[in-house]
Amino acid sequence: MRDLTDRQKQVLDGIKGHIRQYGVPPTRTELAHGLGLAEASSVTAHLKRLAEGGWIEIVPNKNRAIRVLDEDVPLIGALAEVAAGTPIVCEAHIVERVPATIADQFRPRPDYLLVVRGDSMDRIGIRDGDVVAVRKTSEARTGQVVVARFGDEVTLKRFARIDDRRVELRPESHNPAHEVMQLDLAKHILHIEGIAVGALIKGLDGADAATAIDRQ
Repeated sequence: MRDLTDRQKQVLDGIKGHIRQYGVPPTRTELAHGLGLAEASSVTAHLKRLAEGGWIEIVPNKNRAIRVLDEDVPLIGALAEVAAGTPIVCEAHIVERVPATIADQFRPRPDYLLVVRGDSMDRIGIRDGDVVAVRKTSEARTGQVVVARFGDEVTLKRFARIDDRRVELRPESHNPAHEVMQLDLAKHILHIEGIAVGALIKGLDGADAATAIDRQ
């Protein structure tokens, strides 16, 4: 598992184990006792972190309120509307959960799907409203299509490392209005949010089909 502390992994495993044994999710008290903790409040912060990361859902006004989600992947709303400075995968951005059968069509398996807005990558077949499958990582190689944060912008572009301190974010578009972003890492802060491993492209029949993204 990625991005979880050892204790958070134990909490998630405890939830799954309780469901396998009893057929229902645990209450907070049952979960705490199963982990050897004296108070139900001891697991509250861990449950919040798991919910924020998309691993579980806390269903309001329900006693056994924990729903495990990590087999599915979150679909994130329009790329242009994702707020800078907040995690990509957070409740404010999640539109719905996508069945594991869709995520499993891609290799490597994505951590989330992301709706694209605009035509900056239409030359490789990614158009406005298409959905890209993204694997979370903070590192990228030249030629990979990345989800990147720079300043107030979250964007999908082709990554290129020029040298130790310079990188470029390159559009793949028929629209000449889109220009290459040249960044000096000694002066600019660039965050790689993930690598695009594929896309769901809408065909003429209206159905979505999984396709790989070319890697230069």
